[in-house]
Amino acid sequence: MLTNSSTYNFALLTGDGAYPNGTISDYQTKVFDVYGGLFQGWNSPLPTETSGAPKPLFAVTGNHDYDVSVDASGFRNSFVLPT
Repeated sequence: MLTNSSTYNFALLTGDGAYPNGTISDYQTKVFDVYGGLFQGWNSPLPTETSGAPKPLFAVTGNHDYDVSVDASGFRNSFVLPT
C-alpha cells in the first residue's frame, strides 16, 4: 500500500479491523502499529500534493468491534468519527 500510495486517495476499513475483540489494544497493535504510516492521524503529518502518504482512513464497524461492548467502545475510542 505504501509503495502504491499515489494511486489511491483514501483507505476504507470495512469492519472487523482488529481481532480478536476490537479492543483499543487490538486496534493499536493490529492496525495502527502495522499500518499507521499510511493513515492521516494525530501522529502523522498531513499529506501534501506531492506526498504519497498518509491518506485519510474511513472506518466502519463490524460484528467483532461489538464483542467487547454493545457500543463498540474500542472502535469508537480509536477513531475520530463524524457526529
